[in-house]
Amino acid sequence: MNADFAKRLRVPVLPKSHLPSSARTLYGANSTPLSVTGAATVNVSIGGYVCSVEFVVIEGLHHNVIFGINMLRDNKAVIDVAQSTLSLADNLLTVPLIQRFQPQHILRTVECITVAPYHESRLPVRISQKYALTPSIVEPLMTKYSTHVAVAKAYVEPRSRVTVCQLVNLSDKPVVIPGSHSYRFHITCHFVIQITTFCFLSRYRKCLLHRW
Repeated sequence: MNADFAKRLRVPVLPKSHLPSSARTLYGANSTPLSVTGAATVNVSIGGYVCSVEFVVIEGLHHNVIFGINMLRDNKAVIDVAQSTLSLADNLLTVPLIQRFQPQHILRTVECITVAPYHESRLPVRISQKYALTPSIVEPLMTKYSTHVAVAKAYVEPRSRVTVCQLVNLSDKPVVIPGSHSYRFHITCHFVIQITTFCFLSRYRKCLLHRW
């Protein structure tokens, strides 16, 4: 973990002496010695999946956070290079490693809606004018709502520029989903050859729209 990043997040950093001897002297990919300053244990949320991670705190680290092999092993992580996804906890959760979405593949909320605690709701979303209306799959993407709201993956046959996303509030408090004038529902598409199977479980609110 980058030392400045830990400071900005006010992460408690223990002295270097709390690290095992093997972690007190580290080198970069170019064999340059790294400035190890201490140790920190942080609860990390990945798509709503929370795990405790032990970090070595390093001054001037290029990335804010780098997950080590121990973290990946402890959380039974699987990296699928072909699909650019990371799965955790025996495939309990799968998140994209890289997200690249074209503007026409984005759905936006039509109106503001409040979902009561532990309730399910269908939310209207607007399809871009540049997206060709065709049978599609709506899939969720990660957002700041991911830990509170789950969005169902669903097959749709839109005949207008408005379709629906089905979501459930998993928390004990009402969740307000803003209209398109503020926070937006983001959804994208990918081309595939034919319909095969459908999966209706997901943990994210943002949606991918897959064209079939």
